[in-house]
Amino acid sequence: MVLLGKRHLQAAFKGVGSDDIVYTIDVSEGKPKHGEVVLASTPADGPAEGWRPAPADERGLTATTSFTQQDVNDGAVWYRHFGGDTNADSFLFRQASPSGSGGSERQGRDQNHGGQRRTTDTNKYQHK
Repeated sequence: MVLLGKRHLQAAFKGVGSDDIVYTIDVSEGKPKHGEVVLASTPADGPAEGWRPAPADERGLTATTSFTQQDVNDGAVWYRHFGGDTNADSFLFRQASPSGSGGSERQGRDQNHGGQRRTTDTNKYQHK
């Protein structure tokens, strides 16, 4: 499992809280083919440094197609690979904040969630 953390996804809009910035996976064109994005339940005071959910343990993991910047900040957003012959995967997402709040909607791609750098326009990460 790979953490999709602030290092990979970081958005801020003037006057908008992190709970109001929403990432939505474009399931019609770009959902992961060899894995899924999951939300992991974390303790109320946040996960301990270096904490990782157990990939084989389904408890506390919920597949999702949307999450907030606060979920990212809390360390709750993970990519889980299904295994198999290929290790590469990607997904497209839209990032939005409430209209009229200084935010905008962008389309991006997820690539390199294994730790490579984020590009400013495409937000593409790839699991390798």
